[in-house]
Amino acid sequence: MEALRKSNAAVATHLHSVCEFSLNRPPLRAKVDKQSFDELKPGIDRAIALFDWYEELRKNFAALLRELAAKSGTPPAEALSLLVESVDALVVLENQFSGWSACINRFSWFKRTFTQIRREVSAELDADKLTKDISRFQGFIGNAAFPVGMHMTGPLRVEVKKVDGHPGPLLAALQQLSAAASAKGEADPSCLRPLPYLLYLADGDAGSSFNVFARPKELAPVQRVFKRYPTADCGPPVQMVRELGLGEAHPVHLGTVLTRCPHYNASMRTKV
Repeated sequence: MEALRKSNAAVATHLHSVCEFSLNRPPLRAKVDKQSFDELKPGIDRAIALFDWYEELRKNFAALLRELAAKSGTPPAEALSLLVESVDALVVLENQFSGWSACINRFSWFKRTFTQIRREVSAELDADKLTKDISRFQGFIGNAAFPVGMHMTGPLRVEVKKVDGHPGPLLAALQQLSAAASAKGEADPSCLRPLPYLLYLADGDAGSSFNVFARPKELAPVQRVFKRYPTADCGPPVQMVRELGLGEAHPVHLGTVLTRCPHYNASMRTKV
């Protein structure tokens, strides 16, 4: 009896709660969405800035390649180094798998949140521009033709194929890089990572007359490097690893990258 009396005594408290729920107050979800939006937006801004930088780099890479292809003679070493440096930067970036996975998850969360509170935040930012930026970034990171792992070098190759005479400068860069990687001492990863990707960029599409694997003079030095250094570290600089407390880097098997080349076939596996 006493137990039921206690229960009955609490009715007023719970009735008050139910009645309060009926009041027209902003739901908690709106507050949570706004908080999520505010916390996620700085990271999304950096992701969109990264994409803008990538588009600019891709455009500048093609422009320099076009300039070099239009000239006769061996391209300047400095210009070739710039091409290699760009390729290496993209290789390191696109091989940070855990970072891209977290970025995609945050982007999806941000997009859902923004959809819920778009009207509310329109007074404090350009919602139309943000919508376009979200669409652009989604097109980049969600491109099924070039999934994470080649979502930067893949579209770069598409851009490269628009440049007449592009194989010449790329093969010259390959020769310069092979020589650097073959020099005495331990090769720096930045000399190894771009090698197979330069072949990937230079190789013609299936059915094309340009087959990068049919050029033994250019390929022989690369084969020697591949045999001496089958893998290359794709981690960020050591200082950044320590600063951010990152785990072990993702190594790239150089020969495996070549499977992306249209003229590659399995019989070449023992040769590269």
